[in-house]
Amino acid sequence: MIALGSTLSPSREAGVVYTKPWMVELVLDLAGYLPEKRLAELVALEPSAGDGAFLSAMVRRLVESCERLGTPLTKAASALQAFEIDPEAAEKAVGVVRETLVSLRVPPSTAEKLARSWIKVGDFLEASLCFPIADFVIGNPPYIRLEEIPEKKAAMYRNGFSAMRGRAVTLDDACRGLLCSCHSSQTYGIYACLE
Repeated sequence: MIALGSTLSPSREAGVVYTKPWMVELVLDLAGYLPEKRLAELVALEPSAGDGAFLSAMVRRLVESCERLGTPLTKAASALQAFEIDPEAAEKAVGVVRETLVSLRVPPSTAEKLARSWIKVGDFLEASLCFPIADFVIGNPPYIRLEEIPEKKAAMYRNGFSAMRGRAVTLDDACRGLLCSCHSSQTYGIYACLE
């Protein structure tokens, strides 16, 4: 008997598709995540940090916003909340964010502290029960069909998120549903992602 392995790389099997920098900038512009806004006072969630493509651009805009408005960057410790389920990818994202901050003249110790406070290893959806109200949910969530998720985790998703029904619902749908549920009694935030 011949065992046939997947023809997809492990990252593709996990729904990983990294985003080109020009696309990141376009999505951020369209979402209104702009440095002329008081970004340090807003909350932006990144559901799947990946290699840090969205985070790096968001950090540049956040730093520029703080500089323009005279806000100490340390006041932005809660302005970004990013999740990555893969510990190795999360560590790479921390490094990208740290280097981005250092390149913007943020002291290395502050850059390290902020990068680690903004990026968490974990499942965005499992952690979502303790999220702050988000002004933005921005990123490139994994595209994994619900039937490809282990049964126990899929059941948890179905119980926790009304958008996670049927066979062909992606985690993107759950992210969209999460933003709507977070803002049930308030003005809706912005959800910007690639589809």
